[in-house]
Amino acid sequence: SIDPYLNNQISCRSGGIRRLNLRPWKEVQPLIHISPKLLTDVVARSKRELDQEWQLYRENQNADPQSPIGTAFGFSRPKRQAAMISNASFLLEYTSANMIRSFLQGKLQDVESGNVRELVTMLPSIDISTIGLMPELECDEVALPCDHTRKYRTITGWCNNLQNPHFGKSFQPFIRLLPPVYEDGLGKPRGTSVTGKPLPSPRMVSRNIHTDTSNLHTRYSLMVMQFAQITDHDLTFTPVNKGFINEGILNCLSCDSMITVHPQCFPIPVPEGDPFFPSVNDTNGEPYCIPATRSMPGQRTLGPREQMNQLTAYLDMSFVYGSDVCEARMLRSFSGGKLNSTKVLRGKALLPEIIAHPECRAENKVCFIAGDARASEQPGLGALHTVFMREHNLIASDLAVMNPHWGDEVLYQETRRIMGAMYQNIIFSEFLPRIFGWEGVRRHGLTLQHEGYYTGYDPSCDGTIVNEFSAAAFRFGHSLLRPVFRRVDPQYKPLEPPVRLRDHFFKPAVLYRPNMVEELILGLVDTPMETLDNFITEEVTNHLFEKTGVLFSGMDLISLNMQRARDHGIRGYNHYREFCNMSRARDFRDLESDMLPGLVDTLRGVYDHVDDIDLFPGGMSERPLPGGVLGPTFACIVGH
Repeated sequence: SIDPYLNNQISCRSGGIRRLNLRPWKEVQPLIHISPKLLTDVVARSKRELDQEWQLYRENQNADPQSPIGTAFGFSRPKRQAAMISNASFLLEYTSANMIRSFLQGKLQDVESGNVRELVTMLPSIDISTIGLMPELECDEVALPCDHTRKYRTITGWCNNLQNPHFGKSFQPFIRLLPPVYEDGLGKPRGTSVTGKPLPSPRMVSRNIHTDTSNLHTRYSLMVMQFAQITDHDLTFTPVNKGFINEGILNCLSCDSMITVHPQCFPIPVPEGDPFFPSVNDTNGEPYCIPATRSMPGQRTLGPREQMNQLTAYLDMSFVYGSDVCEARMLRSFSGGKLNSTKVLRGKALLPEIIAHPECRAENKVCFIAGDARASEQPGLGALHTVFMREHNLIASDLAVMNPHWGDEVLYQETRRIMGAMYQNIIFSEFLPRIFGWEGVRRHGLTLQHEGYYTGYDPSCDGTIVNEFSAAAFRFGHSLLRPVFRRVDPQYKPLEPPVRLRDHFFKPAVLYRPNMVEELILGLVDTPMETLDNFITEEVTNHLFEKTGVLFSGMDLISLNMQRARDHGIRGYNHYREFCNMSRARDFRDLESDMLPGLVDTLRGVYDHVDDIDLFPGGMSERPLPGGVLGPTFACIVGH
């Protein structure tokens, strides 16, 4: 008989009994065996070599923080945590190179003889936890286990994904859509054509492809550009390398600065016949270069160099609230849930001020501070930052009236939740449809539900920003720029004079003028943006961060875009056509159906081979998707 005190009997073959899932206990098996002694010896040798090389450069002078080089550095300034990670990543890169040398000397096993490429792919699987290279970061949040009952997101992005808490966290390396292509397989920037010749200078590409011709958009305002920039500053911030003296700014102006100043200098040669910059420096007869510095490495394993993102990967308004605990504290007033602000005699509050900002070019040396360090980069950006700060404080005030029993912490966190929800709604319901077109939004599964909650969350999906997004695709907004910001009064009548872009890089003093923030915001919504195409204003191709009155002191943002992508080992445009399910071009003629008129011939005149085309000019040359502004390749990368 059946015992009534036992559970109901069922067959052992019944589908109602779930099998024990042991997959969480599976460890990744190293693809290559390295003895602990060999690993320790190689790391020690690499550290000695790294110290010796860096010692050679310690006496070189830093650049002036007020120079265009200094201003460019301020736009990519590394935080203290990034520098700590970078030091370990450099050592990992040197160790990887020495591992390859050991392999070539026959000291490594389990690798096919002579196959260095195979070894490079195996290096990341080597367990380096025993040598303790990665530092513990200050101002961090790494508590485990993740608290699944926590109501508010962390500042650093830690535990956003409960099963994979580091996904999308600040100070993590970018992930990639395609493996990097470095000259040496490890970290040397991409610089050689598939024909074996050098790739064209990015300045050569910029001056031929990205000329200054205005083509105003018939539907969208300049606010699309400005919102795109602040969204980019919510998602990506790649730090560049610093100098050795007091961690100063590298002076990479000389074309041989990677030898004479610092190995991480990566200057851009100006070709002969340039329509603006001289190809030869008149003062010393040396070749003329646009200064550029390599991004800090951020990989946490052996193998090829990876770059790091100082921000969280999530749409969490880190440009308002910061990406580490110390930043978040500094921005708070700790009174009524509000953020710090600057009171002015006439008008509404402005962003909080910071005096210790070495790259600030304002006459009074005062710039603004926000959750993202680039808030003072140009007036339109500063104005939009100010609006978000004011909105936070307004909502906090209203919540305090509704809930007088709430303290500062609850008011701050609840306001942050509301702000984040508003911002994400703008992104998905207004911004992305204008970038992709509605068909593109649906294709990438980015359509908002009318009610209820999203049920398709996948904890195995890594939300970390992809390198190709940061280094190329999401830089599309550079084409939308206008040379000036119009000022408009409440009746939408233009005010004079407008604010010229080149005169106000890291010079936020203009925002102190009464009603200037409001005039700029109204100007952004009342001014058409430029159409997304290959044309880009010379305000950023010839005059970026220019020092007033100093000829040729400016830089070229588009050349820097391409140089950055080569620095990061980003593959050529044709590889991403194939990745995005477009036909891989066999020659330049295969591009004609996807590109804007006349550009294929121009690309053919600059590049030796279709596979050499850099991702940025290739993506910017495509015809936009119906109803959107992006072409198919950039839409694919941004959609991912």
